[in-house]
Amino acid sequence: MPAPQNNLEVYSRLDKIKNLPAIPEIMFDAISVLKSEPGNVIKIAEIIGQDQGMVTRILSVANSPLYGMLRKVTTLEFAIMIMGSRELENVITAISLSNAIRFAPVANFNDQDYWKHSMTVGLTAKDLARRLAMPEIAGDAFIGGMLHDIGVQLIVKYFPDEYQQIFSTLNESNKFIDLETSIMGLSHQELGAYLLKKWDLPISLVECVQFHHNPLDSAENKILVAIVQLADFVTNQLKTSNNIWDEGVVLDHSLSKLLGFESYDELIKFYTEYSELMTDVVTSKN
Repeated sequence: MPAPQNNLEVYSRLDKIKNLPAIPEIMFDAISVLKSEPGNVIKIAEIIGQDQGMVTRILSVANSPLYGMLRKVTTLEFAIMIMGSRELENVITAISLSNAIRFAPVANFNDQDYWKHSMTVGLTAKDLARRLAMPEIAGDAFIGGMLHDIGVQLIVKYFPDEYQQIFSTLNESNKFIDLETSIMGLSHQELGAYLLKKWDLPISLVECVQFHHNPLDSAENKILVAIVQLADFVTNQLKTSNNIWDEGVVLDHSLSKLLGFESYDELIKFYTEYSELMTDVVTSKN
């Protein structure tokens, strides 16, 4: 199949897909009970337990060294109790949306690497928002970080030939996102944003996906998107997973003032110290 020559063709193909992923009903059911009966751990666990993939990933988040638990979380019920309603709602939302795109194993794409990268960016973005004295956007930072690369899943599932062409052309002088644009006419940023708009999600999350490689292009959420980019950059440097789509991505110098630093050198100093801290955290729990 020849590669699309422009983004209109790509969007047209997406518009014609009859089974484009919908938001899983389990997300609405679980969040509804969380809001109406926040203390009913058994009922919440019963709903979430209908999707073993979600159970596994909730436990994965709870046991991530970046989550900061001092003891291992072995049951869903315990995870529900320690997370609290608001935190659990964010986790359920992020995992449900991330899990919405399902497909059989594909050559040159490792689903576990994708999940580990997404989870780490989400947790790091939440932590960065708090450390930068912006706790009010920590929840959106977590969800936005978890979903930022969801467009990659769309390419793998709905444009498999183009994905393999991108992968086969990838080398040290060609970044994945640049090859997406040259081969497909757009990148995973625009594709992911397309899906989130279809889902009618808040513009803050749409922009986290659409502009995480170029936060200054965000119209309404530059700071939030900048935090997601910084989290993405930190995660890539930690090399906790093999995510080829982010290789060669650099930190935007303009983020310094946006995030409240006096200079780019101050941002780099913060990033260096934070990366060392994250490295210690990750290695100490492994």
